[in-house]
Amino acid sequence: MVEIFSQAERLDPRSAGIKTRLGFRLILLRRYPEAREAFDRGLALAPASLTSIDGKVIAFLGEGDLVGARAVIKAASKQTELTVLVAFVANNYDLVWALDEPERELVLRLTPGAFDDDRGDWGLSFAQAYALKGDAANVRKYAEEARKATEDQLRAAPEDALRRMMLGLTLAYLGRKDEAIREGEHGVAPVPATEDASGDPFFRHLLARIYILVGEHEKALDQLELLLKIPYFLSPAWLKIDPNFDPLRKNPRFQKLVAGK
Repeated sequence: MVEIFSQAERLDPRSAGIKTRLGFRLILLRRYPEAREAFDRGLALAPASLTSIDGKVIAFLGEGDLVGARAVIKAASKQTELTVLVAFVANNYDLVWALDEPERELVLRLTPGAFDDDRGDWGLSFAQAYALKGDAANVRKYAEEARKATEDQLRAAPEDALRRMMLGLTLAYLGRKDEAIREGEHGVAPVPATEDASGDPFFRHLLARIYILVGEHEKALDQLELLLKIPYFLSPAWLKIDPNFDPLRKNPRFQKLVAGK
């Protein structure tokens, strides 16, 4: 697949989109420096591309370089409106934590309109930002907002697996353990993750997050062990810096994963 996108880039060197798709494919293979170069080529053509900016952030995180990831966001703020940028990063791939503190504070001043009037995305982004502040009351307040909105969305589209996963995460923040696990496992059920990475590994990433939040750490580690064996952007270096995995730090299984064993 990388060679296909590389050939496409050679045939159409002015396409920023091809460079971005190549970058994401390289990320899945954990070829982070090459991915950054692909995103840079895309950004040279489309400096305000939120997808390319986000991809470059992810590439730095894959190498465990949070400073580098945040520098990408700072640089990108010169090309695109900062409120649009932080809302996009906060709402994509579970990356609220990658924003620095002033940027997270900016997220918390945004209205649902910054999230395309999606109160589910807005509420969950707020819940995650408040969780990083240790503000349990506001975590529950905005997780409840997200729950109501996401359940409404699922009534209209019950087969939306991503929304199912987001509902599971929201319920986990609310402490509704059994419901959170049921929704998360239901969302993953039709999406098998195998050695050839069929399906969407991001769903399993979210399921691991759900398990962590409800205290099922061994089940979370089962998911993480699988994700590190298949094409996906998580890496041992990422696990080392992502605060969402802090509850696992003392677990020997997690320590082995961080060590790359």
